[in-house]
Amino acid sequence: MRQGGFWPRVRAAIWRMAELLWLQDHASAGRIPATRPERSELREYFDEAKKIVLRRLYEEGEVVLDEFGV
Repeated sequence: MRQGGFWPRVRAAIWRMAELLWLQDHASAGRIPATRPERSELREYFDEAKKIVLRRLYEEGEVVLDEFGV
């Protein structure tokens, strides 16, 4: 993989997951907005999205923890 390719892809996946969590939250409340959320609106979903994305990457074998000394 080229240098700098992994984390930009991971960050993009985290923001996509945050948007999905945001949409699920709004849909469960019975209000589906007509516009996409701003990044500032997604901030509260970012940490949970990060956990989900990183867990999935690890389970799929994309992340080898030995490389990071863990």
